[in-house]
Amino acid sequence: MPASTASTLGVMVRDEETSAFFDAAGTGTLVVQVCGDCGHRQFPQPFTPGTSRCHGCASSDLSWQPASGQGNLVTWTVLQNRPQPDGTPAPVVIIGVIELDEGPWVHTQLRDVAIHDLTPGLRLIVDFERPAAGEPLPVFRPA
Repeated sequence: MPASTASTLGVMVRDEETSAFFDAAGTGTLVVQVCGDCGHRQFPQPFTPGTSRCHGCASSDLSWQPASGQGNLVTWTVLQNRPQPDGTPAPVVIIGVIELDEGPWVHTQLRDVAIHDLTPGLRLIVDFERPAAGEPLPVFRPA
């Protein structure tokens, strides 16, 4: 049974550190941060303090650069809340860890994949969804 595609993404609001990410996401482009000092590539999760420093060398010389938006599934977890009071099943939510072809790992929701089809190494590609009143956020679907 495929996971529900009901939006369960939270709402994220841009700030000075994340505006370049959301500008790119608005055009359907996934970007990662690249360190100008050591070359480390990172995808900060979840946009918390520290997005302005390299996780490899602590440099502040970071730039957002386009990524392919493709990668392999590393691991996942399946979440399901209790049914609604009327008995309607709660949507299944699959959270995956994807290793981008460029190296960084992304933690996000998976869409359009059956639980029994999940396997390490599954090829995935990014898509973007825009929750109501929020910025576009990456989700991944089978390639």
